[in-house]
Amino acid sequence: MKMQIVYNPHSTLALLKYGIQIPVTDFRDKLIANAMTERGVRIDIIDQKLNLLQRSDLTRVHQKEFIARLENPQTLTHEIMSCFELINSDGSYHRYSPETAVWEFSHLYQCILGKVETAIYAAQYCLKGENAFLLGGGFHHAMSFGGRGFCLLNDIVITSEKLRAEKKINSAWIIDVDAHKGDGTAELTQFNPHLSTLSIHMKSGWPLDSTNDANAPWLIPSTVDIEIAKGEEETYLDKLKEGLLRLESHHPQADMAIVVLGADPYEKDELPSASLLNLTLSQMKERDLLVHQFLRDRKVPVLYVMGGGYGAHSHEPYLEFLTALFECGLSKT
Repeated sequence: MKMQIVYNPHSTLALLKYGIQIPVTDFRDKLIANAMTERGVRIDIIDQKLNLLQRSDLTRVHQKEFIARLENPQTLTHEIMSCFELINSDGSYHRYSPETAVWEFSHLYQCILGKVETAIYAAQYCLKGENAFLLGGGFHHAMSFGGRGFCLLNDIVITSEKLRAEKKINSAWIIDVDAHKGDGTAELTQFNPHLSTLSIHMKSGWPLDSTNDANAPWLIPSTVDIEIAKGEEETYLDKLKEGLLRLESHHPQADMAIVVLGADPYEKDELPSASLLNLTLSQMKERDLLVHQFLRDRKVPVLYVMGGGYGAHSHEPYLEFLTALFECGLSKT
């Protein structure tokens, strides 16, 4: 299947510009877009307002009370501070320097909405039987009642549920290879027979060790959960392959797939909470090609969203994957 890369330069999540000291930068998306353009690959660059996202698309997935809090300037700040973990238990700031901010949190919210809308736009390629790679997105920690883990709105479930509501698809696979469990996606889809989920992630660490409450919503299981313990990186690919077959066994057919292609399992990732899983660049490339080939063999169109990836090397796994696809002709039928 043909692969189309989609890039929206107007919805950047350059967190430093909001005073948020988390190593999410705007260069990752831009660098990949520029590098692939230099290789002669056409990028679908969004240069106009899309007008694809309705309030009902948000409230179909998230609680109405939560969306109302995001729409209220007086409560939006609290929601963002909580989502990005910017306040310590004693009330002091954590990884946050408001004096350095050049943009307001209201601007950040609009950028996040733009990311969600761009995911919906990119999914239109899947409806034509093509694949799409969105430079951005993958907010898999956002839950029905609020944002968590740097993810304010769950673009993955919003997109799939909008397409289902419009009767453009009936079912989807959500395959999450980010370092952290796709807990928000699991919570949002736990009673949905049309969406089946796979998450391969660190066996310990955040969010799994963030509470002693066995009933915490971030412990809700995915359809298929694969846990990788520290030091088990050599088993990763075999476990992923077996897990994909289990997902297919549970849900043999899907109209499309959304893959959360997190780069934070990469050994050069700079986010401390991802340090318990360290794949080499070669292993990352094998991971991504394995998932791609699995879906290609089954003729399931796929929307790739980027998920986590932090620091100066966060673009490298994506470039390896995309370069391999286009140089080897795997992006075509």
